[in-house]
Amino acid sequence: MEARTASISNSFAAHFQELDHILADLSKFEQLISQISSNKDKFRFLFTLLKESRVDSLCLGLCKLIYYEPYTYLQVTSCFNEIFNSPCFFFTSESTIKKMKDTLLVFFESHVSDPFQNHVSNSSAIIFKTVSEFYTTGQWPELLNIMFQYMKRVECRQENVLMLFKNIAEKGNSGRIISHLPTFRSIFSEHMGRHMNLNINSDTNLRITAMSASISLIEFVLTEDTVKDFQCLLRLMMKILTDGVNFGLDSMAEDCLELLIKLARINPNFFEGQLGKVLQLMLKISIEDRGDISHSAIEFLMSLAEKAPDMIRKETQFVKRLFEELIYWLSHIKDDDGRLWEYTNSLFGKDCLRRLCILLDDSIFQWILRLLSYLWRSSKWEERHACLIAIPIISKGYLKMKQENFEELVTMVLESCHDSHPQVKFAAINSIKELFVCLDLFLEYRCEDIVVLTLLDFLNDFQNYQLQERAASVVLNFSEDGTLNIIAPWLDRIVTGVFILFQEHWQRHCPGPYPKKFLNRLEGLVRAHYNDVMPQLQAILVDAINQSKHMLRAKAMEFILLSGLAVREVGQITGILMSLEGFQMELDDLLLGLMLQVWVKLFNRLQQDFLPYLSSFIPFLLQFVQLKPDISTTSSDEERIWIWDLKVGACEMLVDFAHCFNEEFFPWIDQVTTTLVPLLKFYVHKGVRAAAFAAMLSLLRLAGKKGQSQGHNITYLKQLIDDIMPALLEALHKELQVEICVRMLNSLNECIQIAGPFLDKGRVRCIFDVIKQVIRGSSAGIQESAGRANAEGFDAEKGKKVVGHTDFDAEKEKKVLGHTDFDAEKGKQVLGPVGNLLGTLIITFKASFLPFFQELTSYVIPMWSKDKSAEEKLFPILIFDHVVEHCHKAALKYYDTYLPFLLEACNDENPAVRQAAINGVGVCAEFGGSVFKPYIPGCGANGYAWPEMGVVFGLFDAVFSMFIIDLLLLLLLVFWVFISFYRFYQSCLWLYSLSLDSLCFSIFGFVCIFSI
Repeated sequence: MEARTASISNSFAAHFQELDHILADLSKFEQLISQISSNKDKFRFLFTLLKESRVDSLCLGLCKLIYYEPYTYLQVTSCFNEIFNSPCFFFTSESTIKKMKDTLLVFFESHVSDPFQNHVSNSSAIIFKTVSEFYTTGQWPELLNIMFQYMKRVECRQENVLMLFKNIAEKGNSGRIISHLPTFRSIFSEHMGRHMNLNINSDTNLRITAMSASISLIEFVLTEDTVKDFQCLLRLMMKILTDGVNFGLDSMAEDCLELLIKLARINPNFFEGQLGKVLQLMLKISIEDRGDISHSAIEFLMSLAEKAPDMIRKETQFVKRLFEELIYWLSHIKDDDGRLWEYTNSLFGKDCLRRLCILLDDSIFQWILRLLSYLWRSSKWEERHACLIAIPIISKGYLKMKQENFEELVTMVLESCHDSHPQVKFAAINSIKELFVCLDLFLEYRCEDIVVLTLLDFLNDFQNYQLQERAASVVLNFSEDGTLNIIAPWLDRIVTGVFILFQEHWQRHCPGPYPKKFLNRLEGLVRAHYNDVMPQLQAILVDAINQSKHMLRAKAMEFILLSGLAVREVGQITGILMSLEGFQMELDDLLLGLMLQVWVKLFNRLQQDFLPYLSSFIPFLLQFVQLKPDISTTSSDEERIWIWDLKVGACEMLVDFAHCFNEEFFPWIDQVTTTLVPLLKFYVHKGVRAAAFAAMLSLLRLAGKKGQSQGHNITYLKQLIDDIMPALLEALHKELQVEICVRMLNSLNECIQIAGPFLDKGRVRCIFDVIKQVIRGSSAGIQESAGRANAEGFDAEKGKKVVGHTDFDAEKEKKVLGHTDFDAEKGKQVLGPVGNLLGTLIITFKASFLPFFQELTSYVIPMWSKDKSAEEKLFPILIFDHVVEHCHKAALKYYDTYLPFLLEACNDENPAVRQAAINGVGVCAEFGGSVFKPYIPGCGANGYAWPEMGVVFGLFDAVFSMFIIDLLLLLLLVFWVFISFYRFYQSCLWLYSLSLDSLCFSIFGFVCIFSI
């Protein structure tokens, strides 16, 4: 202990001596400050130590360094910000604070007086942040008065000072700012109300900056009472917007609108006094069609309506004009097949209309219906198209509309299906889907006949494939649960149209959607066309080899599977799959993955009935598992990584087969083992390694069953263990991913539970060596993370811990182990599985494992330290419990080493550690006998150990006392109940002896007394 204290003192002295050299040489100090932002812990540690121990010297050095080099002031201001937010700043002397004020003020003045600055630069913003952070500490109360004086100077860049006001307001310094509100209002009014001068660009920036600062003040400082005094600024804000629009200053107008949107979202009531003028101006801007400016104006109106809907609903004329404007925006589309139905204005108008309809009440619904009726009769196809887009949006907003109103809208939609323009027809089909599929309004209004017949007409329109496919998609949506009965009378026509659509267009287009539920329900109808379409589907799989037709292949493969399952032609599906396996396909051919997915779906559907096809599928599955890694394929290669994801799926399928078929899978055990063992070291993809590890457990279980069934279980299982176990241990030793390492440890634990009796001493030694390396890697990661955390957040107490670990090279230790991905949290995750694995070994080998346990002493004893985490403390407790419980007398020699730590852990602050330690003491008392006796108070020299459990026994005494009291109360309650029943029995005997009249009277009196 004395040596450790001396080491800590020497380390502190060395560090402080180094700090003296740094402070004495400005160039070295500059090097330290410039390296703080790097990832080197040494410089961060020295800076933290300097900040905590010599904050005055640090601040004075920064004041000198801010002018040392042009590029260093960014690091200097960053250091100032860190100091201002640290508790050590309050220990700074008054002279140092004055020096910092003077330095920052001079530096700030050099920025606000720079004639070459036309805007607020990033460097200026950093200076403003530093000064505002200083003001937030409360050590610079006179700053605002100084800044107010700067605003009166002609040569000063008032924009920069306004930015400083904005930063100070965003810090929420309401207590210090509230007394200066009149001055702020005067300054903002003066600069926001400047006359427009097109020749001076700085005036534009100044007005926007003043507006931004005022909004920050409203958001972070002002209350409901004080914000009324700033209502006068709203007129000036509108003037800035008007000037930007009238003079063609789009950037200025856009910035102003963004600030107004922000203000509308944080304080919509700010506009209430001049609401009419504001709404009128915004509508005027939106009508002018100025691109982003018009979008921003509409967004302002929508934001204001969402935040204050009651206030907007009162402006009925405004709502109508806004609704008309949004409908007009919906008509902003062109008759262009290349960009069909996708235009910015139209999509934006659709979204805003949806938001508006949610907020509206029923007062203007009839007016909306008249407007839609007018648009529907328009001679312009754009307006008819806009009407059809608006109908489902309005229907969702007014779900409780009357039936006659809904029927009027449905009539518009259905009659528009016969419109002369294709885009109007397409919009009508979309409206049908929105109204009946999304809103599910068929059953309520009984109009399904005409709707379905209209869609069937589109299925026969082979002149327009896009409309035809869209109609098929909407019809097939009715195959969902609860709506299939709607299209039941027309199922034959629907299926015929769908198959014809597929036959006509498969060479030019990807076939349309074929939902699973639809095909699974239409078994009889699909069978009628199954033989006609299946040859074409097979031709697609063989002929559509072009890279651009991969999606067509996928659709064809899916259709083969779904239609085959619908008609129960599983044999033909497997025949198609087996025939495709003979084709030469490239590694990245999507058809390989599609075939695997179809096989998987077949297995998931058939389960035990898949057994006849197992022999056909296993060779293909093993071929897929054996795909060689491509060094050009990495986890960042999104185009090819899907191959390895399917490889993971193939490994998992083998595990599913082993679980599902058991004895039927016996012939494949050897071949699957030979295939999967190399994948334990498949470092291209971590999921493959994890899946291979999980498969080992299933293979060992099946091997045990196979050996028992064939009468030579020991020989066969031992041979398989000899093949698997070395590969498992080598893969675990080289694994870098902690998550995979945890899964490997769990799998290895389960494997040992099966293979334990067949492991010799040499194999156990290999397992134990890997366990030791994992423990070392975990401890190294935990200690390094603790050292890094202490170095980054250093204080007087934590500093001792950091310096105390300086001679421990955790990084070097981790590199020796290979576990380079360990950190504190991940290191703790590993300890649990390692403890379970050691527990399994102890249970399996009992006293034979004690020589290995002896080697663990140097690893587990340090984990008893008080500065360790709960996970680390639990690890040795649980291991020692297993040793005591399963090794009995052979474990007695370890009592003197472990029991003192166990007793000390009974007072740990963590309840889980206390509980485990107390349980361990109980186990030792049960199996310790005379060896445990000296630890009992008064029975030996080691009786001093029990006071460590004083808290526990004190708690036990308290609990025992409460138990005795509760027991006495229970006995008293039982006695009272007994007396009550005895008295009741005596009363019954007395009543029985009375006459009938006396009995009735007595019962009446008894009931009255009992009621009282």
